[in-house]
Amino acid sequence: MRLQTKLFVSISLLFLLCFLLLEFFEHRMLKKSLDENVLGNLRHTAALLMTTRSVLQERIVASTDRQTFDPADFLPASIFTEVSRKLGVGEGDGLIFRRVSDFPHHAGNQADLAELEAIAHFRQFPEARDRLTLLRGANGGDYFFYSVSLRFDSYCRNCHVPAPEHRLATESAAAAADPWQVGRIAGILSLKLPAEPAMERAAAAHGNTMVVHLVGFVLTFLLVHWLVQGAVIGKLTSLRHSAEAIAAGNYQARCAVQGRDELGELALTFNAMAVAVDERQQQLQRSELALDEQRNFLQMVIDGVADPILVIGRDYRVLLMNRAAEALRRPGTPAVLLCHELSHQADAPCGGTDHPCPLEEVCRTGQAVTVVHQHFDRQGAPRVMELRASPFTGEQGQVLGIIESSHDITERLRAEDRLRENEKNLKFLAYHDPLTTLANRLLFHEQLQKSLARARRGGKSLAVLLLDLDRFKNINDSLGHQAGDRILQEIGARFRYWMRESDVVARLGGDEFAILLAPVQDYNHVAVFAQKLLSILSQPIPLENHEFTVTGSVGVSIFPTDAEDVESLMRFADAAMYRAKEHGRNNFQFYTPDMNARTHEFLLLEVALRKALEREELLLHFQPQIELASGALVGCEALLRWRHPEQGMITPANFIPLAEETGLIVPIGEWVLRSACRQARRWHQVSGVPVRVAVNISGRQFREADFVDRVDRILEETGLEPRYLELEITESVIMENVGKTIMTLTDLKMRGIFLSIDDFGTGYSSLSCLKQFPLDILKIDRSFVRDVTSDPNDAAIASSVIALAHSMGLKVTAEGIETPEQLQFLQLRGCDLGQGYLFSRPLAVGRAFRTQEGDFTI
Repeated sequence: MRLQTKLFVSISLLFLLCFLLLEFFEHRMLKKSLDENVLGNLRHTAALLMTTRSVLQERIVASTDRQTFDPADFLPASIFTEVSRKLGVGEGDGLIFRRVSDFPHHAGNQADLAELEAIAHFRQFPEARDRLTLLRGANGGDYFFYSVSLRFDSYCRNCHVPAPEHRLATESAAAAADPWQVGRIAGILSLKLPAEPAMERAAAAHGNTMVVHLVGFVLTFLLVHWLVQGAVIGKLTSLRHSAEAIAAGNYQARCAVQGRDELGELALTFNAMAVAVDERQQQLQRSELALDEQRNFLQMVIDGVADPILVIGRDYRVLLMNRAAEALRRPGTPAVLLCHELSHQADAPCGGTDHPCPLEEVCRTGQAVTVVHQHFDRQGAPRVMELRASPFTGEQGQVLGIIESSHDITERLRAEDRLRENEKNLKFLAYHDPLTTLANRLLFHEQLQKSLARARRGGKSLAVLLLDLDRFKNINDSLGHQAGDRILQEIGARFRYWMRESDVVARLGGDEFAILLAPVQDYNHVAVFAQKLLSILSQPIPLENHEFTVTGSVGVSIFPTDAEDVESLMRFADAAMYRAKEHGRNNFQFYTPDMNARTHEFLLLEVALRKALEREELLLHFQPQIELASGALVGCEALLRWRHPEQGMITPANFIPLAEETGLIVPIGEWVLRSACRQARRWHQVSGVPVRVAVNISGRQFREADFVDRVDRILEETGLEPRYLELEITESVIMENVGKTIMTLTDLKMRGIFLSIDDFGTGYSSLSCLKQFPLDILKIDRSFVRDVTSDPNDAAIASSVIALAHSMGLKVTAEGIETPEQLQFLQLRGCDLGQGYLFSRPLAVGRAFRTQEGDFTI
């Protein structure tokens, strides 16, 4: 806003404020005068009426014929009419007066609401002389309401108390109970004067005064504004015009000096400044000419460089570029470019370890850097550029930006990629079988040599298996070599799918394959793997609308038991393979007679296990589960045992893996579940103790399609309620197929069956998946409980599992509690349940166990 406008508005507001204040006080004085005038007139009128009332009342009382008068209001009607006519009241201002009471002798003198309020006021404040208020009438108009209190005199009894006996009673009655007590306020003199005529006269007088004031204020305002305009605004306007001329480029413009006051001194200072600006401008023009010459020379130099060159400021703006960089600019780009807009066609600067920003690196280190980026050319095609960025410094050594040169290395990298790919293909062909893409004999020997060195250093064992397909020559002779090749490709694909990453499988030639297992745990591990290898191999292979079954013979040699070098291991495995062919093919043989004897024993054990169910050699032991807080018995875990007719009692660790591998675990697991449920039902019937039985479920058993139906059938057969059955599933099993596992567990949970994770902490379950399973209990593996009082790591793991389970609303069962110290540790951490030798060893059916409530017979 201009100064002239500000002055005009300020003076206008000041005069307006003064005018409003004057009118406000004028209005207050006018209202006060009006109230005093009206009050004085009404008091005069009231006094006149009161005097007239008193005189006439005495006359009426003195008259001997007062019984002939008809009382109306506070005077007889004839006298009232005469007073009204002679006074002339009501003809000019519309004054209305009445004598009213709240208990009148005549109905015409009944007080209205406003008059009743006035009567109450005088009775509350007896010392009050009169009262004036402004009221709104029924017709919507305002009127002044003036009232004077009327008190009951002694002569009033002549009319209002006509009966002599009543007058006597009244005179002797208590003053507070006598409505005709002398001096009591009996009513008021009511005067109502319309306010509109008086207010109109006052408003007219105030309007005339306001017009006079307004005219005076306007004339004074114009005079003051003219004086300010001439003394200040004119000189400031001249100074502004001079400043605008200099801003427009007229550095010769000057301001006229008028007088020696402050504005004159300001004009002198302005002229001195204009002279300095003129000299500075001329010097700047000379510097710009010299700078343009240097810039043009620099541009000619960098334009001669074939690679793109950019000078980039710290704000990523491109300050300078050569002709090669200009060629990268796409049509329609703005004149002021950011470096990433030119090179990457991106809105944000580059960053990250794979695409570092050279500007940020130079600013951080102060040194030149070389990075490789992907840029885009004028057509938007990607190009790989090698960027060399050097610091661009100022006079004080501060980094102002970078000088960046880029070199296109796209074709060089493509040539290097092609060379590496060719080398990779050549190396693959040199070390792999072209038909099956498995490792060849050369790669297998190298891998075996490296594995032998690692096994020697670590004291580990490894196994070499040689597999030869049985009667494969008949397939080539009958179906042709093309069909034989397809069968070999299928076998190679199966081996790649089933082998571990640490294992090596190779095709040595023809129908002979070699497998390296490293490391191996024991002979059983190798035997199980060899049996699995034969099972994989014997699966039907579809070929030309037919299915063919291929078998093989496997020979095994072990390091360091059999040999310690590559040649001997391969030779011994080959001898064992031929021994397998001699034993009827489709089997495996170890090299040494002792190992062959063990393998034979393993096979006999499998045959015996298949007959164990039929011969009723399997039995269950039960280990009690105790509530740690109370010591009460809450359940028992069913544990499988095998009473072999020749070897005696065999623990599960020696035959469960065999049952898993052969598939016998499914019928064995169903027998265990049925037997445990039947025993739990018997406990309920005999002892009446509601003990829950926990049964371990194998992975293969859990994955059966009709597993839930089998559980339902067993519960129905045994009559056990689902809430007394707890199914324990290992952590690794539930993580194999999360979606299917959730559906199966949900079906079991809906039946009321308890679900627990066995050996929790030994697997690799994801907590995000774990919380989706409808579980009830987590069982801490005994390996973590064993050292909780001595190993801080085990103590931390056990505490964390308990806290995790409780946060998910699950209970915790600790296995393997053997000492009171372990029990105390778990109790302090809030562990819910526990089992172990501290409470009881696994007991056979019929053995008694002492509980808190008494003995309990298993």
